[in-house]
Amino acid sequence: MTVLMSCKVVTEHWSVIYFIAVAVKQDAAPNSYLWQLSCALLSLMNTRAVPDNESPNDNDGQTFDQFINSFNDQNTAEDYYVPKPGETPTFYAMLLWMQGFAEAYFDDTFDWMMRYDPELGDGSWGQTTRLAVERCYVMHKMLRDLENDGWKQREEFKPYLDSLKGIPEKDDVSKVGKEYFEKMPGKVLEKFRFVFEKHVVSCWCSDDILHYIIGGNPTLANEFAAWMVNYELTIPDEDLLAAAAVAGHGDDDEPLVEAHRFADEEITLKHHQGRDKKDVKVNVYECMTYLTAEADREHIMARPFVKKHWQHIKQMGTVEETIDLFDKDTWGDYDYEPLRQAVLREISIHPVHQQRCENYVQLAALISQTRVNEARRTARSIIISTCQRVWSKEALEAVIKKIRKQNEKKPKEKRRDIKKVRRAEGSARVKHYIKAVDDFIKNVKRAKNLLGKPKWDEIHKQVTSKQSKMSAIDAKKRKEKFEQNIKKSRTFVKAELPRGVDVTAAMDGGVLLRLLTNKNSCNACCKDPSQECSAVHCAMSAVHAEIAERKIKMRKGWKK
Repeated sequence: MTVLMSCKVVTEHWSVIYFIAVAVKQDAAPNSYLWQLSCALLSLMNTRAVPDNESPNDNDGQTFDQFINSFNDQNTAEDYYVPKPGETPTFYAMLLWMQGFAEAYFDDTFDWMMRYDPELGDGSWGQTTRLAVERCYVMHKMLRDLENDGWKQREEFKPYLDSLKGIPEKDDVSKVGKEYFEKMPGKVLEKFRFVFEKHVVSCWCSDDILHYIIGGNPTLANEFAAWMVNYELTIPDEDLLAAAAVAGHGDDDEPLVEAHRFADEEITLKHHQGRDKKDVKVNVYECMTYLTAEADREHIMARPFVKKHWQHIKQMGTVEETIDLFDKDTWGDYDYEPLRQAVLREISIHPVHQQRCENYVQLAALISQTRVNEARRTARSIIISTCQRVWSKEALEAVIKKIRKQNEKKPKEKRRDIKKVRRAEGSARVKHYIKAVDDFIKNVKRAKNLLGKPKWDEIHKQVTSKQSKMSAIDAKKRKEKFEQNIKKSRTFVKAELPRGVDVTAAMDGGVLLRLLTNKNSCNACCKDPSQECSAVHCAMSAVHAEIAERKIKMRKGWKK
């Protein structure tokens, strides 16, 4: 998620970042790590697909070691390649596609994982497990819409398609010309589909977890329950078999119980809207068929949750009305409260994503934007984490509890909608805040007594001291030095020139044998990879044998 969000920052501020890299290179000590990073970034941003006869330098032919050795301020370039107007940087085009993918698919899916369960309230960020099974199908459907060149029809990918105008046509370049970028999206989606099926579908559609759908959308939950009831009816029973024999049914006759068929209707899934707030509509038959495609109902029936609450699930699966576990008005005369409680306590307790922990990580970034120094940032983060957030949640719970009691004494039409209460207000806000501060101070005093004065003083010094933090004076001096350095005459080194692209095997490229040579081969092969070798546990020896056995085509002159 962090990488994809950074894509847009880089593409929108490409020129600014380029000049920052130049400025940092000018300011950093030559050959320092920061200097080397700046050179590497400039090399990456300078890389473009140009016709072979106009190649700006010979960096495409460098080995990885030669490229690393070029990070030296003495290794200056004789000439500097100036990109022509209209040329699209290779890395820039790749980022534009990833940006489009994030906006069209990934951001919405990740945003959903960070949400709270509407039944559990604001403090349950990431606890949306009861909705995760149906979400799996929503993700599949969104991904399917992008596959088979469907992404080309989406507005999010228009910047990428426009950028291809600045890339040479196929066959004009040896590596990453337009044909590379025409093939790349399909390969990315193919790989993403593989990972999605391996890590997402295999989890949420597994026989151990599929029954979590009981706590999700009412229509899908009822279909699942009916599907399981249908399976129970198909389990062989000696009395039923005897009755069938008396009735003249043979072994080759049709089954006594027909297979369950999911309803062929379209429904709207609540709580799955994207950032555009549009409703998510799915076909029940297609959704349930996808989710249960590999399911083993015998295994599901044996799960502790299903066995323990089978009578409630069975009741849900046999009634004609759609039962919503979170709307008692749909229950009729049957009490589904035990099943509802089981969903909350045994299913919702599992987090889809540890967003509650992530919130505190994000807090550090938000506090830093207030432009206060490091010591005050630390203090504010502690106060917000240990006092304000706790107070806000407890105050809201107290207000909601009070409203519930008041609603019990009022007719239904005059009751206050609890779902619209977002925070404590007025005197209730002040009252609960004072109580929270008093409790916090008591806890601080208790902690101080338990720690002892020496340890307490050590912690206090660490939080409040500027010794380990960058002070405002140091920052001012650093800025002045930076301003002086960027005014120096610019020098060009080979490390910042475009190096080219190593095309992966998935994109019909090759494997970098030099990595195998350096790390996993014998000393003789490290010096001369082309030699014949029969040493045991030598990577290059195995590589030579594999190349010969499979008749793999190699780049001309690779042994040299």
